[in-house]
Amino acid sequence: MKKNITLFLFSSILLLISCHSKEAVESKVDPTMYYNLQSNNTITFLFSNDERIKEESSYYDALLEFKRQHPDHIQSINFVTEHDDAELARHYEIKTYPTLLVIYDQNVKVRIEGYKESFEIYNMLEGNLIYVDEETS
Repeated sequence: MKKNITLFLFSSILLLISCHSKEAVESKVDPTMYYNLQSNNTITFLFSNDERIKEESSYYDALLEFKRQHPDHIQSINFVTEHDDAELARHYEIKTYPTLLVIYDQNVKVRIEGYKESFEIYNMLEGNLIYVDEETS
């Protein structure tokens, strides 16, 4: 009986220590380091969740059309689910799904949240990526 209690306590302590260590390590990791967020690099994130999947089709349509029309402005699109990368969602303070972020030079250049029609998304991308780039050139 005494051995069982000792074994139980020892197992519980190991479990608590391992959980604490994992949390401490996760909070110190910069989630953006897994994505190539360096200067002069554009990266696009579409934050998604299963409950709002029907609202995302307009984002897909707008992104595909925008990439077809302006291939130099969006190199790749990273789909991020709240379950796959919760730390990245916390880093960018994602509260609404879907959310589209276009990041350039480590700064959020475009942020579009919630349901929108594809033409709205396309126009917001064009207005914030094309015309801004022309003004700064």
